[in-house]
Amino acid sequence: CRFGVERVSGMWLNPGEVVCVAPPQKAGRAPLSVAPNGRDFTEATAPFEYVAPVTVSTVSPAAGYGADQLAVVSGSGFRDTDLISCRFVGRSQHYEDAPSSTGAFRSSSEVACPVPPLVLEHSSVHVSLNGVDWSTSSNAAFRRPPPPAVAGLVHARGSETGGAFVGLAGVGLAGSANARCLFGDASTPAELGAAGAFCRA
Repeated sequence: CRFGVERVSGMWLNPGEVVCVAPPQKAGRAPLSVAPNGRDFTEATAPFEYVAPVTVSTVSPAAGYGADQLAVVSGSGFRDTDLISCRFVGRSQHYEDAPSSTGAFRSSSEVACPVPPLVLEHSSVHVSLNGVDWSTSSNAAFRRPPPPAVAGLVHARGSETGGAFVGLAGVGLAGSANARCLFGDASTPAELGAAGAFCRA
């Protein structure tokens, strides 16, 4: 195979397919041609495009455990492609085994990706434009803490006019600025503390 003026060895698969590993080159289009005998190259009708590597800097929100969670990944070098995707790699996870999801291009510095349901508790976030080449390093991490669980209530009764403070004891109740308590179909903001949460009925 020949990428521009650079030649590399290819591997024959069948009469219609050959596999070649692209040599390193600067960003831009390189004419791609193939020589079955290593000498007589075909006409370069299919250019191969080299792109600058993407970088990932942050992800927002940085934590979540709910279904249909959407993570907005910020970085640089993003392009609008059909194969743009995000991968969430856990600390004890092999890279190729980590779950990924199809992304939505927003700008050259922002991509939105659904968080896969199998994401581990702490995962670094990576982006790919073609589903093959991933950002090699990432400063962004997504955390999926254990879901909150309520073990007991303080002041489990109150006036039907509302306004009573209700204390909740349990696990996983701290760490979110958007926490709310649900009373039937009505919800109120929750105040979080080290010992639990408090809500006004």
